[in-house]
Amino acid sequence: MILLLKNLNGLIEMKVKIILKDDSGKIFQGEMNLDATDLPIKKAKSKSASAVTGTDGKISLTELVLQLRDNGFFKNPKSSKEVHAEVLKSYHCAPDRVTMALIRLHKKKELRNTTVQIDDKRITAYVW
Repeated sequence: MILLLKNLNGLIEMKVKIILKDDSGKIFQGEMNLDATDLPIKKAKSKSASAVTGTDGKISLTELVLQLRDNGFFKNPKSSKEVHAEVLKSYHCAPDRVTMALIRLHKKKELRNTTVQIDDKRITAYVW
């Protein structure tokens, strides 16, 4: 609860009152007066900005896969191994990172998945 109170001088004071109850039923409470401050408020970083590019401005793995999609790489179904081989041309990373990026893009509906049969094995492939 936040209370705004006027003191005798007509100035507004801000007071915070908190009442909490823990799992065992014990109640805790406290009050605090808040003072005005000139400290700047820091803005939180946008998740989308950090997800697309790193702090040094380099392109992320997800953005690279989306570029491949936009350039027509996924017109025919591609397995995770095929995508990893293409990604390695410009971005060094482990195969499991590419697999996870593909799964996340599928969940976001940025890619579609299907199954293809290679050597009597059914493999998940991605297409757009």
